[in-house]
Amino acid sequence: MELDVTLYARLHGRVENERNLHLFEIPSSRLDLGNVLMWLVDFLCKSKASDIVQIECFSPLRSLILCALLKPLVRTKILVLHDRHWSYDPRRGRLVHKIDCVAQHLAFRLYDRIIVAGEGLKKWYLTLHGTHFSGKILVIPNGSPRIELKDYERQELRSKYGFSPDTFIALFFGSMLFKPNRDTVQRIYGFSERVAKRFKECSERNLLFVVAGKGTEHLKRSEFVIPLGFVDDIFELLFMADACVIPHRPSYSGPHVKTLYSFAAGKPVITTSEGIKDMPSVKEGVHFLSFRPDDPDSLANVLTRLHKDEELAKRISKNAYSYAQSYSWQDIAKRYYSVYIGAAPSKNNWH
Repeated sequence: MELDVTLYARLHGRVENERNLHLFEIPSSRLDLGNVLMWLVDFLCKSKASDIVQIECFSPLRSLILCALLKPLVRTKILVLHDRHWSYDPRRGRLVHKIDCVAQHLAFRLYDRIIVAGEGLKKWYLTLHGTHFSGKILVIPNGSPRIELKDYERQELRSKYGFSPDTFIALFFGSMLFKPNRDTVQRIYGFSERVAKRFKECSERNLLFVVAGKGTEHLKRSEFVIPLGFVDDIFELLFMADACVIPHRPSYSGPHVKTLYSFAAGKPVITTSEGIKDMPSVKEGVHFLSFRPDDPDSLANVLTRLHKDEELAKRISKNAYSYAQSYSWQDIAKRYYSVYIGAAPSKNNWH
């Protein structure tokens, strides 16, 4: 006998349904009432035929409403939270945020399992809703594709995107729908000239920041920053780049997928502490290099060090790649499946 699982989420990539795994996209517009009603009917019909329903990327209030609708239809309901819905304690915020917080608390009571991406997120929700939820909240980290490193022709890739073969390319990628990514790109524009000029003084090589991801196509091109917009194959950019730079300030996100993807591509990562948050087994100088978030000169110094020390670049890239292999999406999927097995109705009948 096999599990039949239905997942409702906002899909950011091309994901195909598996035999017993059904993915449903959230309606893109709540104003299209007809589309929303059709989606809701499909939601209820498919959920009734499933052993488990998993909800993610919904607001606290909608998560609660959907769970209430599911209660008479499905025995096992799972809520997935990828980050904090608030960057502050909503219990001390505006009335609408307090109502949202109460809705999330009630949802926590109704869902059978709650999955978060990092221990930091789990601690936050326990602080917000109470330690009695400790056994219900499970940590399953983010993952990355399992990539076999090959001798990619970097010059061909650079030619494809219009970049000089001699330029040192520092890559940042992420959707501009996510506020921490937007803030980070603004910071890159702010310090790019200073960092690039200092890097040129120390290395006699030009430095260019490349930013990619949904929404970056609307950004302005500058002498030191090139926005590419959404790119179908992010690994082409990763293989083309010399390093990945992640200058995030502290945010409400869990472990960043961009860090793992950079690791999986075997690229040296230079990051603030935020970029490796909730990744306790990675170490400075072993898997990544760090810089101070409010000191552009420290970033320039680390980039120069990486440029001059090829052995260092190779070593941290190799270690990071090995780390990413332990967190492939295949391995993460097995962790989810073990949760499904443990939470499924009549679990003693599963083999």
